[in-house]
Amino acid sequence: MTFDYEIENDDGEVVTRYGVEATFVEDVPGFFSGRPERCRPNEGGELESLTVYLGNKDVTQQITDDLYFKIRNYAMERR
Repeated sequence: MTFDYEIENDDGEVVTRYGVEATFVEDVPGFFSGRPERCRPNEGGELESLTVYLGNKDVTQQITDDLYFKIRNYAMERR
């Protein structure tokens, strides 16, 4: 998935726009009927990788941890 993550100032103007690429582990549906030993929970869906770009430059390692987690949480919500 790719999306833009925008930082706005107090006036609501966009001051920074990051491009983001996020990949997720494939969802594997669980099995919930029949004998208990054959049942299994849902698996997958976790964030596998997250790359943050400013323009066309990878800035993932330069952004703050706080910003990284905000972008990660945003990606998880949009998944």
